[in-house]
Amino acid sequence: MSRRLLGWASGLLLALGAGHVVVSVLESRSRILDWLGEGLWATVPLVPEQTVDEQAGVAAFWGGVGSFAVPLVLLGLLVRHLAVRGVPVPAWVGWAVAGWCALGGVMLVPSPFFVGVVPGVLIVLAARLGSRGAGEPGVEPLLDTVEVGELTAGVQRVVLDDQRPGAPFEAGGLRVPGGGNTGGGVEAG
Repeated sequence: MSRRLLGWASGLLLALGAGHVVVSVLESRSRILDWLGEGLWATVPLVPEQTVDEQAGVAAFWGGVGSFAVPLVLLGLLVRHLAVRGVPVPAWVGWAVAGWCALGGVMLVPSPFFVGVVPGVLIVLAARLGSRGAGEPGVEPLLDTVEVGELTAGVQRVVLDDQRPGAPFEAGGLRVPGGGNTGGGVEAG
């Protein structure tokens, strides 16, 4: 369920970011062509004069290349990357996206900023749902510590609650003589 929520969240982030870039390019294509013709170095002044032309150039920059669109696309790709691999996305990421988009929506009305609250909430819900299953035997997300009776491998851990005491266990090139529940040493295999 949390993978599905993260899939929707990443899709919305990608759509918002890519949509913003497309609209920006369509609205500012003559300005962008001027930039390419003049060369990109120092095309947009940090402190523009009060001419309408320079103000339009600054607006085109902050509405396109300098906007939130590119980081939003990157965040969407990162969320998708983590979701596909079963790595949980922290809830604070969702809260930050939702808060940022809510503030932007209040300050810039009307705007699609409020749509960005949805992927933020989906990330928070996925994090909450993902944390409910912790502690159950089976395959879980990686923890920071390895306890007796557990073997850490890759981005998952295997809980050995149902291993017979004293039985050897092998996984990922490691051999635990005497099983994970007896406190035996770990050997590389």
